[in-house]
Amino acid sequence: MERRGAKARLAVEEVLRGTGVGETIRIAFRGDNLARPPGTPPFDPVEGEEAFWVLERYTDSAGDPVADDLFRPAAGYASRIPIPAEGARALDEAVREIVRYQDRPDRGAAEAQLVAWLSGTNPWLIDAALREASRFGLADEAWIPGLLAHARDASPERRRWALRAIGLALERGRLEPRRTLRPRPDEIESAGELVRACRELIVRLARTDESAEVRAEAVRLLPRAGVPEARRILEAIADEDPAQEVRYEAAAGLYRLGRSREAGSPNPAPR
Repeated sequence: MERRGAKARLAVEEVLRGTGVGETIRIAFRGDNLARPPGTPPFDPVEGEEAFWVLERYTDSAGDPVADDLFRPAAGYASRIPIPAEGARALDEAVREIVRYQDRPDRGAAEAQLVAWLSGTNPWLIDAALREASRFGLADEAWIPGLLAHARDASPERRRWALRAIGLALERGRLEPRRTLRPRPDEIESAGELVRACRELIVRLARTDESAEVRAEAVRLLPRAGVPEARRILEAIADEDPAQEVRYEAAAGLYRLGRSREAGSPNPAPR
């Protein structure tokens, strides 16, 4: 990679998706950096670096390509994934797996692939599965064992992703027994155990996680996940948590519970 002011020139070794890409291309990134959301880092290519790049053709206001060899970052600062000195093989495997996943036409098969990544050993694929689950609310009973495990991960970011996915699953009723006229007793019991385990996790992380960001995420979920005695727990956290952010979220949760009660829609009863 060679950097030239607001543009960079890349020597292309392999194209994993796309056609009509030459041996060298240019990347224009100044406009994307100026328009990036507040608080996010800039796209910052490094001279001489080898990396995976996620790019799209640079187009004009009409959507027509400006030049055959001119591209732009497709995902902001995340468009550049430097190849590390250690773990290059795992990254290469993950990038290729993710491209195959994105090309799968069968949604069920794609979700099964994510669950498999979650229980695997490739750290890049684990992160990708957690991000997808937390972003799109994919989690159901097949996801929960892996999500519960990663909610105890040493990485606060992974704990937060797992927690968010679990919260969405509870809020959307994705852990309930299958919708049949007469669900089997074992299905009802299994679903109840999953729900209890997930709610207990939310309470534990809200009260005791060492990361204030993780505690705040758990506190946000308490009013929406049907947690028993959510009001009492929120009151204690609002008074006692050392982080202002967490106390604020607890106070906001109490306010939402009060509004729900006034509107006649109390916090869902625990199952």
